[in-house]
Amino acid sequence: MRCSFFSSILRISAGVAWCAVVGWALGISYLSSLTPAELQIVPSELLASDKLVHAIAFATGGFLLALALRRTCSWTGWKSFAAIVVGIGLFGAFDELHQLFTPGRSGADFYDWVADMTGAIFAATIYCWRHGRPVPNSATSAKTDPPTP
Repeated sequence: MRCSFFSSILRISAGVAWCAVVGWALGISYLSSLTPAELQIVPSELLASDKLVHAIAFATGGFLLALALRRTCSWTGWKSFAAIVVGIGLFGAFDELHQLFTPGRSGADFYDWVADMTGAIFAATIYCWRHGRPVPNSATSAKTDPPTP
């Protein structure tokens, strides 16, 4: 039996799913624009494991992107995996370049990007393992479903 909470999350509309992806990206961009002094709002215990924070944050983005892709296209398997990893990986690279222009931040940290990619690969792996088949959206299922007698 499926958990109704997670089943209801999967039923959200494509627009809401893409808004979640954009909101996540804006949140990451905002945090990347903060100077070290401004980052004092984040508990120091959380920042102690910087690479773990990166992996968790970008795995979250990967899961949100997977949900948005699931609601808008019928990709499965390697196509979905590649789209999630490439999309989140490119955003991670952008995030590292963005930090080059933030005073007091060390941008273009290869190991931060590796942690970002680790999160993306984790999310893509879990998504592809759990959802290996396409979900029909209302537009395509109306065209392909045979009429009922």
